[in-house]
Amino acid sequence: MVFYSQGNQAVLDADPSRPTPLVSRQPFPRWGSTIRTAHTEGSSSYHAGFIKLERRFSRGFSLLTHYTYSKSLDLNSDINEAVADFYNLRRDKGRGLSDIRERAVIAATWELPVGQGKKFLAAGPLSKVLGDWKTNSIASMRGGFPFSATVQGDVCNCAANAQRAEQVGDPRTDFTRSREQWFNTSAFVRPRSGTFGNSGRNILDGPGEATVSFSVFRTITMKEKARLQIRSEFFNLFNRVNFGNPGNTVGTTSYGIINSASDARIIQFALKLEF
Repeated sequence: MVFYSQGNQAVLDADPSRPTPLVSRQPFPRWGSTIRTAHTEGSSSYHAGFIKLERRFSRGFSLLTHYTYSKSLDLNSDINEAVADFYNLRRDKGRGLSDIRERAVIAATWELPVGQGKKFLAAGPLSKVLGDWKTNSIASMRGGFPFSATVQGDVCNCAANAQRAEQVGDPRTDFTRSREQWFNTSAFVRPRSGTFGNSGRNILDGPGEATVSFSVFRTITMKEKARLQIRSEFFNLFNRVNFGNPGNTVGTTSYGIINSASDARIIQFALKLEF
């Protein structure tokens, strides 16, 4: 895997209580404060197990279910995800940004029993209007995306790109979870000046997500090679609020607070001509 780091990061002061000028500790003091450095020695791993059940029933109904339990580890997941320490890449070994431990999907398709050759309205004018409709629904559920607890500013006094917080407690206990406090915020503090925080990369979990999408459609044969499809689609059918990750920077006004959510219900109608 290829990832990037700050190649002009300074080494830490031997005595953080007696800081020295940053430029005196940088390997390339004349090249500016930041050098974008590419690495190829990174590694990643992905392990998963899944269960899949599929069944086609009578009368036009079919069901598909899929459940996955997985774990993804790497040093870096995204070109914009900075490495914390140029001199100790193992510090960033941890959960990847896409490490969603659990995911389940249930999909169902049903050809409505209305229209020519069906149980209801098999003939007549209403058969031509109300017949031959199909429905499709997908329910998807997943765990939350991981994230790190970070700090603002150059706490280490070494010009490192990503600086994480100092962990002093358990972020999953001794608090009541809510949108205003998604994790135990007192479990992280700002590290001592001249040091790196000891918290790991992506050790926290954001909110999970559950959505149901539904569509109803009908295909009308107009000519031998021309068909018209009428569709109505409902995304997030039940208008469930699926929150985004909380603020993760110690000491900021948004720390531990969720201020974002994914899309509300979306309804769209469409006509598709195939020829």
